Formats: sequence, C-alpha cells, structure tokens
Amino acid sequence: MDEKKELRPLAVREQVTRVLLKAQRIAGGREELAKRLGVEPRLIGEWLARRADAPDDVVQKALDVILDIPRPKY
Repeated sequence: MDEKKELRPLAVREQVTRVLLKAQRIAGGREELAKRLGVEPRLIGEWLARRADAPDDVVQKALDVILDIPRPKY
C-alpha cells in the first residue's frame, strides 16, 4: 500500500512559499538559495509549486537567509 504523506494546511503552505520566494530573491536566485539551504535546486521548485512540503529545517534555514543569520557549523 502506497501512503502519501499528508501535506501542511494550505495557510501554512502559503507562508512557506512566501518565505522561500523571499529567500530566493535575497540569495540571488534558486541555484544560490539551494547552495545555502544544502538542497538540490529542483527541490525548491517542487516546494514552490506546492507538490511537496519543505522540511522544517529547510524552512528555518530560509528564514535565516531572510534575517541574515549565520548558521552554526556542527
């Protein structure tokens, strides 16, 4: 049986889309944002098209891009 993961509520997905779009503008494009988030650019496209939800840690990193907060290296 192939179960699909339930997506976030629409209002939350809209906010995540806005965060990703703003972070993308600040970073200088999708490729640059993907590097900063540590993901493949195609995933950002999937999230912006709302075909999948961005993981919480990626959303946090995108918020950090917007707020210009450096991420600690562990």
